[in-house]
Amino acid sequence: MEQNSIDAAALALIVDALELPPNYHATADAPIADVPGWDSYAWIAVIGRLEDYCGCEFPVDRIDEVKSIGDLLRIVRELKSN
Repeated sequence: MEQNSIDAAALALIVDALELPPNYHATADAPIADVPGWDSYAWIAVIGRLEDYCGCEFPVDRIDEVKSIGDLLRIVRELKSN
């Protein structure tokens, strides 16, 4: 699966998990703190959806790496490629 389709699928899952409007647009450099509705409960919802999508567990030790949407997408791409 190519990068653009992985990113699009992951972004759609994030938007759905956070119950954002379907037309919500997040850029890769958007800090996660600036995404509406992003809090500790959102993390649980987002990680659960992404784990289902990737077919594996999200590495807990990598959560600290995630400062932006782009950071999260990079990790998802890595998980999908393994």
